[in-house]
Amino acid sequence: MSDEILASVYIITLNEEENIQALLDNVKNFNEVILVDSGSTDNTLTLAAQYNNVFIHEQAWLGFSAQKSFALNLCKNEWVLNLDADEICTKEFVDEATNLIKENSHDALESTRLLLRFGEKVRHFGGEDRLIRFFRKSCGHYQTRRVHESISITGRVKSTSASILHFENLTLSRPKSRGQAGEGGYYFRHRNHGYLSNKLYSIFYNQRSFPWRDRWFYHRHECGILQLYEIFET
Repeated sequence: MSDEILASVYIITLNEEENIQALLDNVKNFNEVILVDSGSTDNTLTLAAQYNNVFIHEQAWLGFSAQKSFALNLCKNEWVLNLDADEICTKEFVDEATNLIKENSHDALESTRLLLRFGEKVRHFGGEDRLIRFFRKSCGHYQTRRVHESISITGRVKSTSASILHFENLTLSRPKSRGQAGEGGYYFRHRNHGYLSNKLYSIFYNQRSFPWRDRWFYHRHECGILQLYEIFET
């Protein structure tokens, strides 16, 4: 394939049938996609097996950093790209990554990740962040932590305005029993979160119009919900 990209993509999954096809279509030109699954019970693995460049591995959940480290170590190419199952690369990002391989002058690419909620760009705090997802494998490693994993790079980092798109889908769900519902008899359910973290997420979002919900409050409570999810529901 003339447009094949000599880099590995690595992904960790759990019940991602709603997202996996869009992601794998997005990276079909990469010559290796490492998918590490921690026990999906939906059609994630069946759908992933339809792609010739996807190599499936099953691994019990180790925590975010350790799971991604496991997937990274399975990659065979010098250059690697990490994506979550609800993310895709823009064409501009792929072009930047391809040029980085050709130029061979830097060891990593720092880019913007844009958050899209219900298909629209989030404009308040947290709508975008800067991170490194594409890098030379020998120059990157994960620090050990339970949540908010990030790659540490030893080498030269190139900055770009190209973006990765993160699609967050919150669904409005009927409560299973009295006491579960938020305002209006419904609660927000994040696709990847269980009841405990979703309930907290719902309470928090129902307070979004209150004046005390400043940026610090927003960040600390978002982090707290993810930490509770990690501790109690994995």
